[in-house]
Amino acid sequence: MPTERWSRRTLLGTGLAGLGAFGLPRPGRASPECEGPRPQELGLTTTLSNATLVLPTGQVIEGGGIRLKDGIIEEVGGSVKGGQDLGGRWLVPGFIDAGSQVGLWEVGMEGDSRDDGEGLGSVLPDLRVVDGYNPCSEVIPVTRLSGILTTVVLPSGGKLVSGQAAAFRLTGRTVEEALLRAPVGLCINLGRAGQGGDGGPRSRLGVGLELRKLLDGVELPEEDAGAGLQLGGRGKRRRDSGHGDGSKDQAKPDDELSPGDLALRRLRRGELKALVQAERADDILRAAELIRDYELDGVIMGAAEAHLVTRELRERYSDIPLVLGPVTVQPSSFETLHASYGNARAVLDAGLQFSLRSSANHFARGLPTDAAVAVAHGLPWFAALRALTLNPAATFGLPEVGRLDEGVRASFFVTEGDPLQPRHAVHRLVIGGRDVPLESYQTRLFEEFRELR
Repeated sequence: MPTERWSRRTLLGTGLAGLGAFGLPRPGRASPECEGPRPQELGLTTTLSNATLVLPTGQVIEGGGIRLKDGIIEEVGGSVKGGQDLGGRWLVPGFIDAGSQVGLWEVGMEGDSRDDGEGLGSVLPDLRVVDGYNPCSEVIPVTRLSGILTTVVLPSGGKLVSGQAAAFRLTGRTVEEALLRAPVGLCINLGRAGQGGDGGPRSRLGVGLELRKLLDGVELPEEDAGAGLQLGGRGKRRRDSGHGDGSKDQAKPDDELSPGDLALRRLRRGELKALVQAERADDILRAAELIRDYELDGVIMGAAEAHLVTRELRERYSDIPLVLGPVTVQPSSFETLHASYGNARAVLDAGLQFSLRSSANHFARGLPTDAAVAVAHGLPWFAALRALTLNPAATFGLPEVGRLDEGVRASFFVTEGDPLQPRHAVHRLVIGGRDVPLESYQTRLFEEFRELR
C-alpha cells in the first residue's frame, strides 16, 4: 500500500478533532468581548479609592484614587475618597508595548494563521498591518492580563521596507474600535533584517545602496524643496530629490501618486515616522546618520548594542528616540554579539529617550518582566515605568494612553503590587474608559481543568 503523506495541516486538523472527541475546548474561540454585544457606549462612571496610585511622572501616592465620568478621568490623586475601596492595591497606567506582532498571527508554524508580512518584493511602503490585525485574536486577552493595554504593531522584517505600523488598544470587537492611530510609522530595516524579498539586497552594502537610491528617488514638489522641508523639524535642509535635472519641478501632486509613492513622499516630508530597525552598533549609527542626512522624523528600533555607541549617540544624535527590545535578547547571532541586560541603563545614563518593546506575539505578555530584568541590571524603577508609558506615548504620538491625567479617557489596571513582578495578579482592566473582562483562553483552560474528571 502506498504511504500517505501527512501535512502539518492534516495533523493539526486530526489533533483538533481528537480534542473535540474528548470534550476538550478547541483553540480559536473568540476573546470575551468579541462574543457578545458591545459594552456601554458612554464608558465607566465610578470612583476608586484607597489605592497605591502610580504616576509615571515619578510619584507613588498611597491612599490615592481616581474618579471617572463616562470613561473620562475627572479627578486623580490623594484627594479622591469614597467609591470602591481598593485596599491598597496598585492602580497603574496601562503599559504600552512599543513594538509587537500581537493580533497578526495565531500559530507560528501554520502559515494560514499568519498575516505579519508579504512575500512579494523587498520595498512595500503601502503594506499596512491594519489590514491584517485581528481584534478577536486569542493572543490579545492573554497579553493585556499582564498590564499591556496598548501596542504598536509592526510587520515582519526580512525586507528593506516592510510596511506601515499602527497602534491599537488591546480591546474592541472591530479593527475600527481597537485602532488608535494608523499609520504610526514606516518600517525600514538595516542589517540582516533588511536583506530579503524578491530582488532585495543580500548584504549591508546592498542595503545601504538600495536605501539611498530609494530615498533620493522620491519626487518632491517644488514648494517642498524650496521650503527646505521644515516639517521634519530637524533644522537642516534635506537633500534634493529627483534626478538633478529639474525634474522635481514636474513632480506629481499628492492625489496623483500611488499609495506607496505617497507614503515615501510623506516619509521625506517628515509627516510619517521612519521606524529604522538596527541592532548592531555600526548599524545603529548608520540608522542615526540616515535619519539626520535625510532629515527624517526617525526612531531607532531594537538597538541591542546601543550601549557600545552611547557617546556618539549623545554627542550627535541625542534628539533621536530609541525603542529597545527585547531586553533579554541574547548574543546568539552576529547581529547581537554584544547584547547586554544593562543596555537600557547605559542609554539612560547617556541622556537618551527610550521606550521598551517585546518584539513578540505570544510572549508579548512578558514585557513587564523584561523591564524588571532591566531594573535588576541598573535601570531605575521609575525609568522603566516611563519606558512603558509616557515615553512610547510621546514617541508615537498617542496622547490618551500611558498616563493618568484629568480629561483623558482612562486606561489603567489594578494589581496586587509592583506591576513589574509577574507574581502580582491583575484584578481589573480599564481600556478606553471601559471595563474589560479578566478572561483569556488560558484562564478558561484553567477553570476547565481545575478539577480533573
